Amino acid sequence: MMLNDLGMKIHDADFRPDTLNRSPAQDRTTTLGDLLAAARRQRWPLMLCTALGLGLGLVKHMTTPPLYYSAATVLVDVRMDESGGEITPTTPFLRNDTSLLNEIQVLRSLRLAEEVARRLSLHETPIFLNPPESLARSMLSAVLDAVKNVIGADPETPPPLPGSSEASAIKRAALILQRDVGIDRIGQSFTIDISYIGPEPALAAAIVNTYAESYLAAHLNAKMEVTARMAEWMQARIGELQRESEAIQVRAEALRAQTPPDTKALKALAQRAANLETLQQTLSSRYEMVTIEGSYPVTNGRILSEAAVPKKPDLPKLWQSVAIATILGFMIGFVIAILRETRERAFRVGEDVWVDTGKPFLGYMPLFDTTALSRQAPRGKSENGKNNGDTDARSVVQSTAPSLFMSLLDSQSLLADTLRNVQSTVMLAATDSGAQVIGVSSMVAGEGKTTLAANYANLVAQSGARTLLVDLDLHRSALTRMLQCNQGADLIRILDGTATLDEALQTVSVSGLDFLPCIPEHNTRRSSDALMRQTMTALIESLRHRYDFVVLDLPPLGTIADTKIMLSRIDHIILQCAWGKTPRTLVRDYLRMEPEVARKVLGIVLNKVEMRRLRKFARPGSWETYLEEKYG
Repeated sequence: MMLNDLGMKIHDADFRPDTLNRSPAQDRTTTLGDLLAAARRQRWPLMLCTALGLGLGLVKHMTTPPLYYSAATVLVDVRMDESGGEITPTTPFLRNDTSLLNEIQVLRSLRLAEEVARRLSLHETPIFLNPPESLARSMLSAVLDAVKNVIGADPETPPPLPGSSEASAIKRAALILQRDVGIDRIGQSFTIDISYIGPEPALAAAIVNTYAESYLAAHLNAKMEVTARMAEWMQARIGELQRESEAIQVRAEALRAQTPPDTKALKALAQRAANLETLQQTLSSRYEMVTIEGSYPVTNGRILSEAAVPKKPDLPKLWQSVAIATILGFMIGFVIAILRETRERAFRVGEDVWVDTGKPFLGYMPLFDTTALSRQAPRGKSENGKNNGDTDARSVVQSTAPSLFMSLLDSQSLLADTLRNVQSTVMLAATDSGAQVIGVSSMVAGEGKTTLAANYANLVAQSGARTLLVDLDLHRSALTRMLQCNQGADLIRILDGTATLDEALQTVSVSGLDFLPCIPEHNTRRSSDALMRQTMTALIESLRHRYDFVVLDLPPLGTIADTKIMLSRIDHIILQCAWGKTPRTLVRDYLRMEPEVARKVLGIVLNKVEMRRLRKFARPGSWETYLEEKYG
C-alpha cells in the first residue's frame, strides 16, 4: 500500500518532460525526499532532545518513591430486604443500574470515608497524611509556590494544627481518602472494585479491606436501623389496635345495658371488633417475623476478594517513565526542528534557485583552503606567450590573491566544473558570433562576486579565448586591490580621455588574461556619472571588437544602481548568491520588481558552499548527494 493511498499528502518528485517548463513557483509539493532531508538536517535536535528525555525518564524513575497497589472486589445485591418485601409484597423488584449507582455513591460518601479513617486512625498516621514525593513533584510544587508568591494568590487552607479537634483531623483524612481511593464498576456486572495506591503496602491493603468491611457494616447497620424503626412502629400500632378494641368492648357493654338494646349498633361494633382483632393478629405475626429477621447479620452484598499485602511496588514503572519521557523529548525536539526549518530562508540547493527565481542554476562554488592551493601553481604565460615556468606562476599567485586563481590551481575541482558550465551556458545563450559582454554581480556586498568573476575570466582566458576582465565596481575596486594594480592608467582615466586602453590594460601572466583596473584614488566623481557618459558606451563597443569575452565585475544589484546603468551595454548577468546567507525572498522580490534586470540574468551560482553539509539539504538520490563523494 502506497503512502498516497493512506491519504498522506506526500507526492513523488515530478520529472516528466511536459512539466519541466512550467512556472517553478506553481504548486510545489512537499515530497517524501524533502521530509527525509529535513530529518537528516535536524537529526541533532531530535537525537539530543530524545536522549535528554530518556535520561530524565530514568532520573524520574530513580527519584520517585515506590507505590503499592491494592484492590478488593465487592458484589452488590441491590434487592430490598425480605422484611420490607413482606410488608409491601405488591412492589416488584427491579435489578437496574440506578440502584448500583446509588451504592457507588455510598462507597464514595464522606461518611464512609470518615468511618474508615476512624477505624484505622489515619488522622494519626504521618505516612498517610504526608506521603513522600518524587523529585519532579517537589520541584513542581516549589515552582508553583514561587509563582503564587509572585502573583499574590490566595493561600490554601492550612492543615489542622496539633491542637485542633480530633473530628477535624478525621475529616481531613477522610477527604484524602475520597480523593485517592478508586471506586469503579467492573464491566456491566454488579461488582465494584475498590482500589488504593500508597507508599506503605500494609496500609494500602488495610485501607481497601477496611473500606469493603465498612461498606458492608454500614449496610448491616442501616438494615438494623430500618428493622428497629419498623418494629417500633408495629409495636405502637398493635398497642393502638388493642386500645381501640378495648374501647369497642366498653361501648358494646353500654349498648347491651340499654332497654331495649340497639341491635343494629351492636352488630356494627361486633364487626369492627372482629376486623381489629384480625389486623392485630396479622401485625403481631409480622412483628415477630421482622424482629427475628432483623436480628440476622445478613447484608445486601459480600466481599468476593480481599486485598493481600503487595510484595512488589506497582509504581513507578520503568518502561512507562522512560517511554513517556522519551516521547515528550522527541516531541520537543520535533518542535525545535520545525522552528529551525521555518527559519531557513537562504538558498541551499539548486532546486531552490529554480523554484524561487525561475532562473537556471549554474552550479556550486565550494569553500577552499586557499593557503594549500597557492602551493599548486599552474604553468604561466608571459606577455609574449613564452612559458615562464612554475616559479613565476607561483609567485604571481602568492603575491596577489590565491582565491582569484582557484579555477587554474585545481582544474578538476567542482569550482572549475561550475565555471565550465557557466561558459557553456553563455555560449548557448549567444545570439551571434560576436563578443559576449558578461556581467558578474550579487545582491549585496561580500558574497564573492569578485572571486567568481576573476576565476571565470581566468578559466576562459586559459582556454585560448581573448578575454578581458574589467573592474567595474567603482565603489570598492576590490579586484584592483587584490591584483595589486594600484599604479598607472585605469578605467577612470580612459573615460576622462587622459589615457588610452592600451596604456591601462594589464596582463595576468598566469592565464594570459587582460585586466582593466579601476584605481579608487582616480575616481573623484560619482560612479554613476562616469558610467552614464557616452565614452563608456564607446569603450564597450571597442572591447567587443577586440575580445571574445569581456567579463565585468559589477557592483551589487541590491545596493547600487550602477548595474542598471550598464544594463543596455551588456549581454548577460551571472548572479552570485552566498550559500546559506542570501535570503531567497530578497532575490525573488528584486527580480520581480526589476523585470529588465531579470531578463538579463542568465543564471545563478551559489558560492561558499560547505560540501559536507550540502547533502543534508538535498533529496535522496539527487546529484548533490554525490558531490562530496566525487569532489571531496
